Amino acid sequence: MPLSEQDMDDLAAYFSSQQITPVAVPDEVVAAGKALYMGGDMSRGLPACASCHGPRGAGVEQAKYPSLSGQHPAYIKAQLEGFRAATRDNDPNGMMRDIAKKLTDQDIEILSKYVPGLH
Repeated sequence: MPLSEQDMDDLAAYFSSQQITPVAVPDEVVAAGKALYMGGDMSRGLPACASCHGPRGAGVEQAKYPSLSGQHPAYIKAQLEGFRAATRDNDPNGMMRDIAKKLTDQDIEILSKYVPGLH
């Protein structure tokens, strides 16, 4: 949809004014989520999410690793599934697609509930 410069400025102002709403991590995913996010699973060649996105999920903007902290669980789940299916492909060098292919449905469910609680 074509947007005018003013429309884009207005949208940018609106979204930048939004506050992060803390998300509670369900107790049943804390241990598994922390293990996967902080340590990965070397037996599957799965690196720790924290190695790129940081221990608090703040990301590294210069390296194009986005912030994950505070994102909604449904958004995280949809993006991981999109990378796994290669329907999302804006990741430098296909890095997230390669990683997401190694994630099970259960991994994605756990991460999508764990990651939003990082602060």
